[in-house]
Amino acid sequence: METLSYTQRKARKSHRCNFCSGEIEPGETYNISGHKYDGELYTWKSHIKCGDVANELRMFDDCDEGVTEDYFNEAIREEFSDIYSGDEDQVIDMTFDQMLTYVIDKHKLYRDTMAGIKNEERELMLKTCGLDKKIRYPYKNKLEPSGDKKELEMLHRLKRIGVMSVTSDTFKPDTYSLTLMGQKIMRKIRYY
Repeated sequence: METLSYTQRKARKSHRCNFCSGEIEPGETYNISGHKYDGELYTWKSHIKCGDVANELRMFDDCDEGVTEDYFNEAIREEFSDIYSGDEDQVIDMTFDQMLTYVIDKHKLYRDTMAGIKNEERELMLKTCGLDKKIRYPYKNKLEPSGDKKELEMLHRLKRIGVMSVTSDTFKPDTYSLTLMGQKIMRKIRYY
């Protein structure tokens, strides 16, 4: 697939989002792009929020032909099942649009939290997963603090904001690991 053009427009009439199938309402700003695939030209329209979440979830990385509506739908449902922390009985009655909104809101929380994390704390998060540049640790998502005061302060702060958790054991020192939110943020730190 070759992208020929990409822009944002304000809708003068109603359109359908090619990602979520929802309505792009008159007056709403939306993405519009032109593409060429197998010699065929086509136009793709989407909500800005749908394009943003597709980028954020890196949907385009493995899709040489582009992201289809079915692939987008499947990826959103998969991400929702990974991050949903509410009552499981409510999931049965949830619409795709509600799942999409939940995923978008959670990722906004991740971005906002990530913005407040200092560089040294980011390095500590990467170290926890063995993804820091200096050393590869044999265990993923596990860190036994060195006892350094600054490191302990950072770990406590990361725990307070919900990206790290601590496991205490009477026979071993405290072990820190990333929460689900911490893992999602760590992926963003690592890949962006």
